[in-house]
Amino acid sequence: MDIDDIGWMLLRELQSDARISFRELGKRVGLSAPAVAERVRRLQEAGVIRGFRAELDLEAIGMPIIAMVRATPTGSDHGQLEEVALSLPEVREAHRVSGSEHMWMKISARSLTHLDGVLQSFWNVADTTTNLVLHTVVRQRPVDAATVDHNVERSANSNAT
Repeated sequence: MDIDDIGWMLLRELQSDARISFRELGKRVGLSAPAVAERVRRLQEAGVIRGFRAELDLEAIGMPIIAMVRATPTGSDHGQLEEVALSLPEVREAHRVSGSEHMWMKISARSLTHLDGVLQSFWNVADTTTNLVLHTVVRQRPVDAATVDHNVERSANSNAT
């Protein structure tokens, strides 16, 4: 889907505050509330906007430990690793990746003891390497037109030569 400048302005505002009213959003991008509602509906139907969620502070709800876990299946059945990841509510994200590991996961836990128990769930199907998150430097960086505009990338590369 081609997204025009107004579409990118809508996406920028929605990534910043998904609870903004269509009326306020319209003021910010120069459209009426019904026009904004129609554009947002089209962005949803096209799959550009997948949903609207509340971002939780995991520490505030009692899950202060965040770990990045790399997992390599011990057997040939990679599906078992994926099944375990899907079954554990502590697994916040799981990505099948290229390289020496099969999966990278973001896991939250109440304590180190709790994290140890979660990691033990993988022991029968995978070897894991775990790193604790000490501080998050970039959190959910918004996507904008410059991020996906291939013309910007091409002109930057041609200027470098």
